[in-house]
Amino acid sequence: MIFAVILPGANLPGVFVLLPVALLLGLGYSAPPLRLAYHTCGEVVVAFTHSVLLVVLGHVSQGGGMTLQPWLFSLPMFFAILPSITLAGFPDKEADAAHGKKTLVVRFGHTVALKIAMAAVIIAGALRTLLLTNPLWLWIAIVVHGTILLFALVGFYRRPSSGRINGMLALALAYMFWFAWPS
Repeated sequence: MIFAVILPGANLPGVFVLLPVALLLGLGYSAPPLRLAYHTCGEVVVAFTHSVLLVVLGHVSQGGGMTLQPWLFSLPMFFAILPSITLAGFPDKEADAAHGKKTLVVRFGHTVALKIAMAAVIIAGALRTLLLTNPLWLWIAIVVHGTILLFALVGFYRRPSSGRINGMLALALAYMFWFAWPS
């Protein structure tokens, strides 16, 4: 909160509301008593903090109001981040389960986790198209990249024991790039 004092023009009420939320979610991700990562909230918390919270906090720290615009801009990014965070839990499934960490893949299994990732890819693209103005090239990039990612996810869904997911995870991480692009 000390940074709010040295940020000229910052929306101090907005900063003072959002910084404690960031602190709570950051610490509560793995630390007691919340331990959100252990209660099937970890993926959602990471997607939220790396999209909505970051964008809105950046907006108010630069003097913006608590308006709807930054929330709408960051919502597609939330869904673009969710597939990679969900996929990141696949290699650690057994270790997470052994230590009581209930990630999406531990709690619901590979099938449901992949369906969540697929739905998030589609929702991200749809929200970006519906909520923001996009140049044609950006819309095409999102559709092409999203389609390739969906095909990779469907292929893994059909053959979950097909091995490593490095390429698919890299594809999901790269998908986020299109959602950080200003409209």
